[in-house]
Amino acid sequence: MKDHLFNDQVKGTVFYTDNNGAVVDITAKSSAYLPLQEASIRKVKHVEEAGIVAGLREEFLIIGENQSDDSLILSLRSIQYDLAWERCRQLQAEDAAVKGKVGFSCYRIVLASVTPFLLLLK
Repeated sequence: MKDHLFNDQVKGTVFYTDNNGAVVDITAKSSAYLPLQEASIRKVKHVEEAGIVAGLREEFLIIGENQSDDSLILSLRSIQYDLAWERCRQLQAEDAAVKGKVGFSCYRIVLASVTPFLLLLK
């Protein structure tokens, strides 16, 4: 992994999707892979549910490397978490009220831990 480092953000184009994720061209020596669990901050059953389709050009985060073929492992979920927390900090700085539904069965929920999810559900 000489061209890119872990935690680097890279632009890439999705050129194939399957039930387990998506293959992404990031102009590295080999293609990169976006696993299903890294495709969205939300739980999805297929990457297309997260809007990931062939031809999509997006910014991805490098989170690892597949040792067997030197391909990179990517994430969108990490970027979405960072954006959600940044939005929370903005709302806190503005002293804004956040309104949303929470569908959890537990009663003790720390608002700060669910706020990013609420922002993405808008």
